[in-house]
Amino acid sequence: MRRASDLWSTARPVDVGSGFGTLDRLLQADLLRTLLAAAAVALAYGATARLGAVFGFPGARVSALWFPNAILLAALLLARRRNWWIYLALVLGAHFLVLTPLQGTMARAVISYVGNCSTALLGALALAAFVPGMRRIDRLRSAVAFILLAGILVPAGTSLLVAAAALAAGLGATYWWTVSARTLTNAFAILTLVPLILHAAAWLRRGDARIHVARAAEAALLAIALVTLAVLAFVAPGPYRAFSPALLYAPFAILLWGTVRFGVPGACGPVLLFGVLATWGALNQAGPFAGHTAADNTVALLLFLVITAGSLLLLAAVLEERTSLEHGRAMILSSLRRAESQHRQAEMLHSAVLASIHDQIAVLDQDGVIIETNPAWRRFVEHSASRPFEHGSVGEHYLQACAAAAQAGDAVARELLECIRDVLGGVSVHRRLEFSHDAPQGLLWYEVSIERLHRPEGGAVITRSDITGHKQAITQAREQRQQLAHLGRAAVLGELSGAFAHELAQPLTAILGNAEAALELLPPDAPRLSEVRDMLRDIIKDDVRAAEVIQRLRSMLTQGEIQRHRVDLDQLVREMLALARGDLITRNISVSTQLDSQAALVLADPVQLQQVLLNLIVNAAEAMSTTAAGERRLTIATRRSDAGRMLECSVADRGCGIPPGDHERIFQPFVTSKKQGLGLGLAICRSIIEAHGGRLWAENAADARGAIVRFTVAMSGELDGA
Repeated sequence: MRRASDLWSTARPVDVGSGFGTLDRLLQADLLRTLLAAAAVALAYGATARLGAVFGFPGARVSALWFPNAILLAALLLARRRNWWIYLALVLGAHFLVLTPLQGTMARAVISYVGNCSTALLGALALAAFVPGMRRIDRLRSAVAFILLAGILVPAGTSLLVAAAALAAGLGATYWWTVSARTLTNAFAILTLVPLILHAAAWLRRGDARIHVARAAEAALLAIALVTLAVLAFVAPGPYRAFSPALLYAPFAILLWGTVRFGVPGACGPVLLFGVLATWGALNQAGPFAGHTAADNTVALLLFLVITAGSLLLLAAVLEERTSLEHGRAMILSSLRRAESQHRQAEMLHSAVLASIHDQIAVLDQDGVIIETNPAWRRFVEHSASRPFEHGSVGEHYLQACAAAAQAGDAVARELLECIRDVLGGVSVHRRLEFSHDAPQGLLWYEVSIERLHRPEGGAVITRSDITGHKQAITQAREQRQQLAHLGRAAVLGELSGAFAHELAQPLTAILGNAEAALELLPPDAPRLSEVRDMLRDIIKDDVRAAEVIQRLRSMLTQGEIQRHRVDLDQLVREMLALARGDLITRNISVSTQLDSQAALVLADPVQLQQVLLNLIVNAAEAMSTTAAGERRLTIATRRSDAGRMLECSVADRGCGIPPGDHERIFQPFVTSKKQGLGLGLAICRSIIEAHGGRLWAENAADARGAIVRFTVAMSGELDGA
């Protein structure tokens, strides 16, 4: 564990002053943005207040189109509540700067400011309480709350207070008319202008300020058509005055068009434009509301515009909510389709992974029922003739199948049942067992692995692998180790054989010398010495023959290049039979030869051919060890073959013969049926014959009594001609 001093020494220094400086800069930037926004709101407030003075009711201090309250309400809805006082303070300056000269008295300006700020402030607080965080009017609930609270109740309440204050100060004469006029003009401005400002701010926040040419052209066409109809109906009816009431309903098609095509902005913008033109006409005693005084006509028109604006706003909110719901439904459907596609892809990947695994896999649920298998398992079930409990398919109760096989006495099923129960019961996470199975192709080995399935429902995964190749490789490796050890012992035996030959040559030489000397020392005419001379000659002959045998053994044990000479194969056969004569007599084996006396000589290494013949004779003699003594017969024959170009020699016995399928296997290194054999004799013989350009093979006798080993060697004339 690191010490505290180490941690202190490696810790980065924290610049507290830098952190406070960054925070201070952020606060200053936020304050600057707020001041700029409040200044813009104050300018708009002053400009629209000056415009409202132009649209004032005749003989009254109330404007027919009063937008400052709506602008201030929209600003408060978009701003943080802690910054509202900044907007109210800057609006205060713009209010008194613009309205004091117009309204004539400071008292009227104060009452007007208090009424305007109250309308905006109370509307913002009411909406914040009932529709928190409202930034757009795109839901029916938010539209209803906006119309009732900000558009009707708050303007009506503040109008009652403003009218009462004006009446108390002697600044107003008609109380209820002032209340209704102020309520309607504020309601119209709020219902049309505030949604436009909110949606414009949302559009700018979205960052996608692109305007499509087709949409812009459609909006321009809508505005031109609406202005034309409004002018004909309200501003300059002229010869169409008789149709003015009918023209009042003509803009509704345009208004509905804008609402359906452009939503809330398409509802509020056209109504606002239509209202400005209609109010101008009503104040100037034009249009369908010209039957009474200008003030009464304008109040009636404003009531008409408020109802129209509210209705279209509700329609636009419903349409936008429906569009949003459809978009949300489309997104949900798209998400579902994407999830379904991902699920299908996952299933395909899962199936592909299972299909690519060569091991046999089955998935069990917690009860031991198979719920899924891979293709390798299904192929095993369809084509294998194994135990019945191993043939489980999807839907089958694998645990019960194992239990039934265990009750029938199957030891493998009993052990497998125990392993599966341990894993399903949570006793073990992993169990493994191996078992063998007899099949037509031989003994097969399998390894079964049971793993816990990590999911809430539980279960297990059974993996069955064919490990026959692995087992065979282990067996072959063990046999090869034994053969290498045997070969090592044979190498030592070869070295010892050379030493034995060297050691035996000396006493044989001494015996030969003494016998020859004794023969020379005998007087030629001594009586009864002829028998002694015969005995000494036999000793010399046997000594020479023993020396030749030892020399041949040393030649066979010595590896070297082939020394080819013209050799009489028949003579080699006789010599090897003479060399093995004692062993053949001991084994009670009779020998017969069928030698081709007309055959030419062969070009070969006589010592190596002797090695081949001696090995074949010894193998034939050992093959007849279990044959009855009277039936043991060795037959060696030579004949011409291959159109007289090759000389063939065959060694036939009357033994047990060669097992089926082993006719080539017996020539492989280290393959032997002898307990003390190396398994190298026939392999060496084949390599010698092939080095001489011939062929060595084995077959069973035609009467199925014994085996015949044949080899061919090229005759000397053929090689010379080549």
